[in-house]
Amino acid sequence: MAAYPLGCLAAKVTPVTIYHLPTWLPGRLSGASWTLNDGPFNVKEHALIVIMANVGVAQAYGLHLIVVGDLYYGRAFGFGFGFLIVLCTQLIGFALAGIGQIFVVQPASMLWPEALAVSANLNAFHAHDDAFSGKISRLRLLVYVLAGSTLYFWLPGTLQPDSHRDSVKLIRAGYFMLFLSSFSWVCWIKPDNKTINALFGTNYGLGMGIATFDWTQISLIGNPLIVPWWAQVNILVGFALFYWLIVPLIYFTNVGHAYRSFAC
Repeated sequence: MAAYPLGCLAAKVTPVTIYHLPTWLPGRLSGASWTLNDGPFNVKEHALIVIMANVGVAQAYGLHLIVVGDLYYGRAFGFGFGFLIVLCTQLIGFALAGIGQIFVVQPASMLWPEALAVSANLNAFHAHDDAFSGKISRLRLLVYVLAGSTLYFWLPGTLQPDSHRDSVKLIRAGYFMLFLSSFSWVCWIKPDNKTINALFGTNYGLGMGIATFDWTQISLIGNPLIVPWWAQVNILVGFALFYWLIVPLIYFTNVGHAYRSFAC
């Protein structure tokens, strides 16, 4: 989103200067010309910036090997090994994508819906003539929603355990209205009941029956507006099976001294 106004500003203030390559260069390079400002900021440039920003923000999984080895096992592998292991793991991923291109890349059914949301945002920024009588444009709607969500984001808050393991004190990591982030209405019935708090508590319990008005909590493992419904059902079934059925059974039947282990 920040790239759009910055790109439009750069298109206006960057001088239109044409540069030429020497004529003695071979082939098409001979006398070729280019400029740093070839016109208005367009959707292709915007999409390229989004791709580069996402690649730069998302760390490579190979870094986890280096960090864990250094912090937890006392093994400093050095810059050369770290560079090569990250490069190799990334190239293996590209190679596998190339091998399975006809199965996992080219078919339209394999397109992950999150990419469509990014495309819709880019189109809303650059479609300047999509407003028609009686309705607002997509860009203006995006600005309204962005402003409203930014203001609302200051309201919810969260409570997190203190960093000390032997402390039950909670620290506030939110803003004004903690109850909007997460609350368990079941615990209001008997707030001193340990069993109810273990099952329905939001800080130290399993969070059964939790209610939230905080988008950060809702989209913690994925945006529900763009994740397919079948993927959400898979997550819900797996979560309910393991965390709301198997874990309570293990805990309350004290399998493998689970009650004592969790209590500590």
